[in-house]
Amino acid sequence: MVQQKTVTLDASGNATWTFTDPFPGAPAVAHFPKQMDAANPLICNFSAVSSASVSIHCWRTTLLGLLTNIFGGSVTGGEVTIIARSVPATP
Repeated sequence: MVQQKTVTLDASGNATWTFTDPFPGAPAVAHFPKQMDAANPLICNFSAVSSASVSIHCWRTTLLGLLTNIFGGSVTGGEVTIIARSVPATP
């Protein structure tokens, strides 16, 4: 089973997607942030993944910001496409 959804970030850079059909176990997930502008791209990490939902946290920075830990730019309204796929049980 595969599900996909584009979520919108709140002012803190967080979004949660509750699956329409829960997975039998925690799914494998991938995320694809939509670029807000070339100067401060979105960078995201998953903050929680379960069989029922996935939560993501994003921030904006520049390449120099990555090297110096300086983050900047609003994330409000940023969009991230999340894809979740069932992980087969191991025999």
